Amino acid sequence: SIQALIKASPMADDLGKHIGTIAAVTDITERKRAEEGLKWELEVNASLSLLYPPLISALSTIEDISDIVLREAKALTASTQGYVSSIDPETGTMVPHTLAAMTKAECALTGEDMEIEFLRGNDGRYNGLWGHSLNTRESFIVHSPLEHPASKGTPEGHIPIRSFLSVPVVLGDELVGQISLANKKGDYADRDLRAVERLATYYALAIQHKRAEAALIKAHESLEIRVRERTQDLAQANKELRKQIRDRRKAEEALRESEKKYSTLIEQSLTGVFIQQEERIVFANERFAQMHGYKKEEIMGIESLNLIYPDDRAMVRQYREDRMHGKDVPSEYETRGLTKDGKVIWEVRRN
Repeated sequence: SIQALIKASPMADDLGKHIGTIAAVTDITERKRAEEGLKWELEVNASLSLLYPPLISALSTIEDISDIVLREAKALTASTQGYVSSIDPETGTMVPHTLAAMTKAECALTGEDMEIEFLRGNDGRYNGLWGHSLNTRESFIVHSPLEHPASKGTPEGHIPIRSFLSVPVVLGDELVGQISLANKKGDYADRDLRAVERLATYYALAIQHKRAEAALIKAHESLEIRVRERTQDLAQANKELRKQIRDRRKAEEALRESEKKYSTLIEQSLTGVFIQQEERIVFANERFAQMHGYKKEEIMGIESLNLIYPDDRAMVRQYREDRMHGKDVPSEYETRGLTKDGKVIWEVRRN
């Protein structure tokens, strides 16, 4: 549809009598499309930025990251159901990390059904509509799921699936997981698919990061065990020690490369991102520093509440304390921030 901006002015004769109207019409369709596209890009970048802290945290698990990926994927696409899974590199079994939580809330499955794994067939292929993107390694959208050639119907007790979007998660040449969504409020669009594919890129890096961490831990543990058990056979112990050192170096190199990729992604984000410890900023990307009129190195160590308008600090502090104690807080809210020179800016904060 065409959108236009109309400016009209009345026309009058010498006696002041209205004799008509003159109007100018400007086609602003492209401008509106560009504005909508930019807004969507900012929303996607904001979702991606939320993945950075858990990605680099040694305390977060793949399940924690999967929960965030599913939450942001559902929010971006207005989907009501979905799951995020990873694939066992040895068996090829797909393990949904978020399906159990979804099932409790949205499906009529109970008891042993809560422990779910999706196996490959004897031919190495995955069954049903859920396996289509894994078999083809291509993302897809379907608005009549039961009519899709790969569909095997809906299991008894399962929620009805009216529409379905699925994106395979690939790391290099390896299939490592899947993000699938269902029942959008409306029809899925190409931009929904593109947004989930960008989340899938981050999720693939998360799997790589966690594998590198696990390999590093395993290498350290194995090294300690070998040293204790092989003290009577020095030659064999030295051989194993050299092997473990090589493995550890490879794991550390993979971990450093993974963290470098994460840092690059977050530094290029259009959304301001910061991390604080004990009320002070210990990390901030360039965008966040620019928003507040600082250079990146200047903003490090600043008390984060000093960047918030005084009247809004109590609210931000309260939300932070509520979140730490497990209470429900708004997923996003507006506050007034302060720049280095004391100007007030409006910010949208996301928890």
